[in-house]
Amino acid sequence: MRERPDFEVRVPAGVLVAIALCLLASAAAAGATALCFECDDAYITYRFVANAHAGHGLVWNPAPFLPVEGYSSFGWALLLWGAWSWFGVEPPTASLVLSFGCGLLQFAIVARALLTMRSAAGEPAPVWLALSSLTALVGCRTWLQWWSSGLETPLFVALTVAWVLLAFRRVRPGGGSFGLWMLLAVLSALVRPDGLLYVAATITTGVVWWLRRAWPGRCLVVGGLPVLMVVAHLLWRRWFYGEWLPNTYYAKVSTPWPDAGVRYLASFVIEHGVWWWLLLVAAWLLPAARRWRAARTVSWPALAATAAMLLQVGYYVVQVGGDHFEYRVFAHLVPLMVVATQRMALDVARAPWARAAWPAGLLVASGFGWFHLAASWQMPVNGLWQSEHQVPALLRPIARVHDRLQGWLHLHFVCLRCNQHAQTLAALQAQLPERGPAQAAPGDVPVLAVGAIGWLGWVLPDVALLDRHGLCDWVVARTPPDLAAGEAWRQLLSKHLREGERNGDGWIDRDELRGVVSALFDGNPMDSEGDRMAADALVAQVLFLAASRRAGALAIDEVGVAVDAFVGRRMMAHERLPPHGYEDAFAPNAAIVDGRLRITPRPEPLGPERIVDLEATWRSRVRGASD
Repeated sequence: MRERPDFEVRVPAGVLVAIALCLLASAAAAGATALCFECDDAYITYRFVANAHAGHGLVWNPAPFLPVEGYSSFGWALLLWGAWSWFGVEPPTASLVLSFGCGLLQFAIVARALLTMRSAAGEPAPVWLALSSLTALVGCRTWLQWWSSGLETPLFVALTVAWVLLAFRRVRPGGGSFGLWMLLAVLSALVRPDGLLYVAATITTGVVWWLRRAWPGRCLVVGGLPVLMVVAHLLWRRWFYGEWLPNTYYAKVSTPWPDAGVRYLASFVIEHGVWWWLLLVAAWLLPAARRWRAARTVSWPALAATAAMLLQVGYYVVQVGGDHFEYRVFAHLVPLMVVATQRMALDVARAPWARAAWPAGLLVASGFGWFHLAASWQMPVNGLWQSEHQVPALLRPIARVHDRLQGWLHLHFVCLRCNQHAQTLAALQAQLPERGPAQAAPGDVPVLAVGAIGWLGWVLPDVALLDRHGLCDWVVARTPPDLAAGEAWRQLLSKHLREGERNGDGWIDRDELRGVVSALFDGNPMDSEGDRMAADALVAQVLFLAASRRAGALAIDEVGVAVDAFVGRRMMAHERLPPHGYEDAFAPNAAIVDGRLRITPRPEPLGPERIVDLEATWRSRVRGASD
């Protein structure tokens, strides 16, 4: 009988790596799809794009209203405008496609960096280590979460990661890569104002090389040509909007707010396993310092990129106070942390198991983010969820700290969860589900004053919207918060809390706190379901943040803590309010009733000339008050 010859099928290693990369990219796309969400703020940019598409320019309310830059990303708005004009794809759809494309671009950039990495001694990174590091990235919830939202975040993260990695890998004096490095910095600055830091760092590096005679001045000039795009944008902003900075800056940023920023950063550290990464940094830093001292050379691009990252984080922590969204402004740190983990593991460890332990540990340490999401997916209306009682006893001290951080941040409208934003948008969409024209009397501009402006701004393109929190309103953005009102509330709340303890046991329980809430609102019995939910949410927040010695009750000596938490508090992007008489001057005559737009004709129409006069008058008043 004839024997069959033995044979062996060998698959090239490159094919196996490609298959693994495809599987990881597919897993990332699937995870991002499961976490996909939209937020109301994205529709703010969509309204600007819609007005530009209609021929009005990038404005919130078309003329005769004055232009206001109420969006945060000029480059993202241009991309959405181009997709609509060239391909007929409206912003809500275009943003989703572009965002996922940017997410895959991030994956490709990081994968290339990991697969081509070498240690300080020149040893190439093993393929299995690169795939392990990519797995740690794919397993990070925040990275997957910000593939969507409708905001510019995925594009900004891709540009930032590319800019930083290029600084550490290829940028050298006299090389053509400096022009590419500058272009990435410029594009990031057009996508978010944070990118101006990268532009400054890139220019500084070029100037240092020139001063050290590492390359001629003409190379600096040629490589720096992309900066002209930033200059052109700034000049256009000044000409079109009359300001050097976006209106959103004036609405969001006032005095430094490290109280919020430190809590925001601490929550990020807990949820993303940064403490594990810092252990690796500590082990790597001393040998690295010895190598730098022996080499006596400095990589100026790497130093500039590191400084830019530290300044960006420091600015949000100290000045801004974090961000309204959960970890949006730190999203680019996640892929950079993964790349840095592999690079340091190559230097500090020799055994394969020791090298693999670092990305594996980062993956495990960042699992708290998934745990928090799974347990709080159906987050209550008040946004408070306690993880302390749902973790093993060993982790409860950390969970308790995290709970208090999150409770404080939520109360101040900082680090609100993406599922909360999705729920908010769904509630707004239920108010007015369809986009369409407004049926208004000729010559009488319909006006609606609202706080959550995104969705309504998109579905009501022909209604002038007054933004009560100032993101898209010049006057409100420059009106200081009323501190006197806060002090009056402080005294009133302290009085009612101390009087709320009626049975003499020294504790204010839930029922007594509900009585305090009723007293604060002039004895309102809270009969309706909405009133009861609002009262219960307020009671829950008081107990969550101030009660430390007994569950469900506040001690008399903890009244001061409760008052400090609730009175005079800052609210991220929500602390600006219209000055007295401002809204009434425009005579708002539009309202949402039973899911429909209702416009009431005015006795005296609000025409273009009247609008021009009102805007000029109120802007003059605000300028006079600030002088």
